[in-house]
Amino acid sequence: MKAIFFLLPLSVIAQEILPDVVVTANRNTEEAKEVPYTLEILTAEDLLENATRTLPQAFLNTPSVLVQQTTTGHGSPYIRGFTGRQNLLLQDGVRLNNSTWRNGPVQYWNTLDAQAIDRLELIKSQGSVLFGSDAIGGTVNTFSKSSNFRQENGPFSGGAAYYRFDTNSESHLGRIEQRFGVGEKWGIMLGYSASDIGDIRDSGLGTMRGTGYSQLSHDLKFEYAFTPSHTLTLAHSHLDQDDISRWHNTIHNRGWTQGSSFTTAGTDLARDYDQERSLTYLRFEDTNISSSWADRYQATISFQRTQDSEFRVRESGRSDTRILDIDTFGLSLEAGTGNTVWGADYFLDQIDSQGFRNSVPRPSNRPIADDSTYESIAIFANYTNTIGQRFTYDTGARFTHIQAQWDGYRPDGATIDQIGDGSWDNLSLSVDNMNLMISGLFSVELPKHSAHPT
Repeated sequence: MKAIFFLLPLSVIAQEILPDVVVTANRNTEEAKEVPYTLEILTAEDLLENATRTLPQAFLNTPSVLVQQTTTGHGSPYIRGFTGRQNLLLQDGVRLNNSTWRNGPVQYWNTLDAQAIDRLELIKSQGSVLFGSDAIGGTVNTFSKSSNFRQENGPFSGGAAYYRFDTNSESHLGRIEQRFGVGEKWGIMLGYSASDIGDIRDSGLGTMRGTGYSQLSHDLKFEYAFTPSHTLTLAHSHLDQDDISRWHNTIHNRGWTQGSSFTTAGTDLARDYDQERSLTYLRFEDTNISSSWADRYQATISFQRTQDSEFRVRESGRSDTRILDIDTFGLSLEAGTGNTVWGADYFLDQIDSQGFRNSVPRPSNRPIADDSTYESIAIFANYTNTIGQRFTYDTGARFTHIQAQWDGYRPDGATIDQIGDGSWDNLSLSVDNMNLMISGLFSVELPKHSAHPT
């Protein structure tokens, strides 16, 4: 695939990133060479130079990572063999995973605008103490672009415009961003992205009709400095994707044979997905406090809304529609002193689920149980210690309690909805050695409360 780029700077944006400093590995700012995990760092410049269109594509050249793409608008990374809910995706440290993510490949990694990323950190096989059991394969923390007002003096403004054209699929991708504020006092970053992804053209198959889709996104970040170390951040981002086709299932896939390999033709008249996700968070943080219990802290309140729908028309003409709406409320607090970090987080998923057949409500077609809630609360602590010059280790613990409740579950053959609830507790402990390559990790599931339909 060839690409043509146009980058139109409105003014110079000073974004100096220290590539050897990370904050995700131990929830603390530290040099990459001191981190006891395998990590990768990608900056906005890396994504631009590699013509990265989506977040999953950012990992195509990353060791130990395989990207599975069922469609051009989806993508799920396999990090050291794990995918789906076993990899954790963060945006500015806010968890994007929710209770509906399945064990297999998921399409939700593409609901984060790659053009709005300033840098990302990938920590491989970190374990579950700091971030939970969905970080067992890897943790990816994406950092959205900001005004970088602390690097400015006095009033400032600037921005950039970006346009890209892919000649193979005749796709158009563009972004406009603007920043302004007063140096060391406050700053605002505004961004708007739009993409019209065209159909793939293949020498053997011709134009693969239905492989294109459209995408719109916008983002806002406001930062205000109470003191040189105390910052308030208010951020909002929204992305909307339409008409993402599961192309290989449709009649546009005529099937093909190459040597001993072959694929069968699709039979669905249509199978399209729409995806929409928004995130809003408010954060208070102080990196230099005088307290006997901590020298830094960060508190975040977040709200996310995810809307996911599938429309399918089979060969017989029967249509099936599945709609999933998820509202996620989050609270998190972390603090630390020296090489010790501790904290707690709470997340609540409120789920609405609908299913239709030939436009008539069909409860058994719901993607998951309707009118469901999923609550998780966790506390954690981690300590990093160095003995001499050759022995460094991390040790930590995490306790998690989960409560689930569902009201609208209708299995095939049932005439009424079934309801139920359940709760689970888990204790995870870990010891990881960086220099001597000795590591251990174990997790204990405490007695499980009964999950019973009533």
